[in-house]
Amino acid sequence: MSQDDQHFEMWWDCPHCHATGLLGLTHRHCPHCGAAQDASRRYFPPEGKEIEAKHHRYVGADWQCGYCGSPNAASAKFCINCSAGQDGSKPVALVHEGAGQSSPRPLAGSGASAGPAATSSAPRARHWPWGWLLGAVLLALLASAITAYLMTRDNEVSLVAKSWERSIAIERLNELRDSDWCDQMPSDAYGVWRSRELRSHRQVADGQTCSNERVDNGDGSFRYQKSCITNYRQEPVYDMRCSYKVLRWRTDRQAVANQLSHPEPTWPAVDLPSRLFQSKKVGTERQGYQTERYMLSLQGQRPQDSWTCTVKQEVWAKLSVGAQLTLPVRLLGGAACERLH
Repeated sequence: MSQDDQHFEMWWDCPHCHATGLLGLTHRHCPHCGAAQDASRRYFPPEGKEIEAKHHRYVGADWQCGYCGSPNAASAKFCINCSAGQDGSKPVALVHEGAGQSSPRPLAGSGASAGPAATSSAPRARHWPWGWLLGAVLLALLASAITAYLMTRDNEVSLVAKSWERSIAIERLNELRDSDWCDQMPSDAYGVWRSRELRSHRQVADGQTCSNERVDNGDGSFRYQKSCITNYRQEPVYDMRCSYKVLRWRTDRQAVANQLSHPEPTWPAVDLPSRLFQSKKVGTERQGYQTERYMLSLQGQRPQDSWTCTVKQEVWAKLSVGAQLTLPVRLLGGAACERLH
């Protein structure tokens, strides 16, 4: 018989008379006080003190009696301690001789009445849900912050100044040096130089480490089960790395126009060669992205109440310095400039 087919007895300690090292299969009741076995108190015996459960046939994990809490074999239809049915039927009632009255069958042993059923009926300690409480507090704070951001109060303000700025990025074609793995190199690279380098490591299976683990069968017995873990070693992976040159457009400077140079918004003059005659030579320049901003300087009734708003061009254009406006200001987050019209 292989070790995988062998079964050994679990141990348990009696909580009533404090007997220790009782056997999970042999001692369904404490041999000292008669208390029913508590399945939750089973444990593996020390190494070298295993007791084989000879002729034991495993039929499944124990079921726990709903009336007295005793563990019973999976094949048992009635509780060995109080005779209650596995299907939940009540304990069998017995008739006392000469009395003509029936009473439930007594529990086996003098200590059985104080066994698992009594233990399971004890009230559990109450745990405060601190995690839920903290989550509720954080949610309330977040809701308050969102509400404060959305809520506004109207302020009567004067438009004291208007300003604007437009800019055009001037891009320059530069020769850049870079490197990458050759299968990731850009298609327009040139002047390529290759070298073999370490790119990564790969895991390669390298045998197994096996051990025998003890597995609780759940019926008062346990077995040894072989468990193996695959070992791995790292192997280097080499690949070709390419150093190369490539032409790329990069922002070189900004051409800027504002109210100091022009009374009305206009784009800055950019003196560049016609795109028709531009060539892809290092140093060639071209126009890049364009940006524009339109600002309003607003003053409230108190000296400390002042705001600068960036608005759309059409809003900026129709407002004149000295105009009286209503500016919504958030309780948190500053002025709601997007509401100006």
